[in-house]
Amino acid sequence: MTEEELNEQVRQQRDDDLRTLLGTKPGRRVLFALINNTGTFDSSFTGNSGSFFNDGRKSVGQALFHEVMRLDAGRFLEMWQEHQTAEAQAEAKLDEQED
Repeated sequence: MTEEELNEQVRQQRDDDLRTLLGTKPGRRVLFALINNTGTFDSSFTGNSGSFFNDGRKSVGQALFHEVMRLDAGRFLEMWQEHQTAEAQAEAKLDEQED
């Protein structure tokens, strides 16, 4: 097996693993949390050296986001909707407890 063939096999396995995660609700929750919690969609500017840390963290989230979009863009929308629904349900439970 050539190095190129080995690299292709590794890439294919990684893609298959990510597709498996995208195919399950728990997998989508974990992936969305990683993408969201790394500040992928937030500004990384802090006005000080913290911006460098935030840029590095954001870079990880962006790489994962691009992989998800490359493999199955529709799954990201599904993850987003599931996240929004879960947040709304959690907020409703908090509101019930306050009453």
